[in-house]
Amino acid sequence: MENSNCLNCLYSEYTEVNILINNYTGSNYMTCSHKNSSHFEENVNHINHCRLFIDAEKYFLQKDRKDKLNNL
Repeated sequence: MENSNCLNCLYSEYTEVNILINNYTGSNYMTCSHKNSSHFEENVNHINHCRLFIDAEKYFLQKDRKDKLNNL
C-alpha cells in the first residue's frame, strides 16, 4: 500500500507542539500514540512506516461488520 505511512495511521495524532512546529516550518508531522510501535511518542511524517499501521476507514469498516455479526 502506497499510503501505509504514519500520517495515514489511526494511531497518529496532532499535538499542540506538532501544530506549532508545522506552522513555523511548513512541514507535516504527527505524534505516534501506539504503545507497541517502534515510533511511540515520536514525531512521524510520510517517510515513517510501521508494521502496526491501521487505516481508519478499514478499522471502522471491520468494526461495523463485527457489530452487525454480534447483533445477529
